[in-house]
Amino acid sequence: MLPDLSFELIVFFTFSSSLMIIIGYSSERVKAFPSYQPIYKTHNSSLACFLLYIFFCLEFIINNGVPLLMYDILDLNYDYTQFGIKTLHPLILTFTSFYTVLLFHRYISTKSRKLLIQVILLSLYPILIMNRGAFFLNLTSMLMVYLLSLKHIDLRKTLFLFILILIAFYLFGAFGDFRTGGVNILLSSFEPSDAFISSNIPNEFLWPYLYITSPLGNLQETINYGISQSGDVFSYILNAIVPDFISKNLDFQPAVISRIAPFLTVGGIYSSSYVVMGYIGMVFTFVSLVIFILLYLFFLPRNTPYTTSAVAILGTLIVFNTFDNMIVFSGLSFQLIYPFIMGFAHKINFSRYLRPQNNLDKIMVVYDEVKQ
Repeated sequence: MLPDLSFELIVFFTFSSSLMIIIGYSSERVKAFPSYQPIYKTHNSSLACFLLYIFFCLEFIINNGVPLLMYDILDLNYDYTQFGIKTLHPLILTFTSFYTVLLFHRYISTKSRKLLIQVILLSLYPILIMNRGAFFLNLTSMLMVYLLSLKHIDLRKTLFLFILILIAFYLFGAFGDFRTGGVNILLSSFEPSDAFISSNIPNEFLWPYLYITSPLGNLQETINYGISQSGDVFSYILNAIVPDFISKNLDFQPAVISRIAPFLTVGGIYSSSYVVMGYIGMVFTFVSLVIFILLYLFFLPRNTPYTTSAVAILGTLIVFNTFDNMIVFSGLSFQLIYPFIMGFAHKINFSRYLRPQNNLDKIMVVYDEVKQ
């Protein structure tokens, strides 16, 4: 089913991965990355959440219902990208995602039950609009915040993370079954081995397995049978560098990748680059990604309530480049703008977010200092 990886592709990934490890290690040695800090008070989160709830309700009213609850009357090919208030919906979705991560950071810092409830309610929004991708992007960003908050990882925490990932994989598969009306599409298209069918492994785990492995398969398929490369630098920039909320309004031909199956559409960060400029395009994309990461971290305001959220979202962007070009995908990359702008605004106002606002916050500050 999955094509064998070519020698050239193995060399490319070995070189690029090794270089990223060296850059990461060197950056850690010189303390180039922002360090994790807890936050105790920033603003009135109840008011912010209430305003977001109003926008959610307006979108549901315009849509004549909640997509998840309307599933019985929706076509199985329902396109969540068509949901919501035109132009405004991307802002609502991306800000909600960023704000969910920010509130989760505050919850990790304060263990406030109210904040936990707000995080859960905001996390339901992508589920209600049947946007599975946005939900798991948010979940990954929150996981990144949790990992950044850890001073060390012991066996208990490792086991907890393993169980959490298994649950996330199962939910991903269950949601996939729900949207397609069952797992028959997987069983008929990929014909799992008799050993898998007779095992006690739930069929829901076929979805994460295929989504994790198919981008690399599609990349190799594109290399083997893809469309001839045009070598057009302008086309490369629009396909591999410019966010889609800009490029979709321009007149250009999106790169078409080869697929191992019609419904497995993603080919990782490099497939479109290869279609346009071959391995040279893949190298350009790798270099662009490294420069983007380093410049963002260099200019990101330090020691603000939004710094950790920015680093967590950036980490999510790097991880999900496995599946698609997340720099181009504005549903995630646009989230990085909010902590950047709000961080500068925070610096201009000279507010001190670590300053306790009440007796409880003072106790939490002392508690953290004692732990350190």
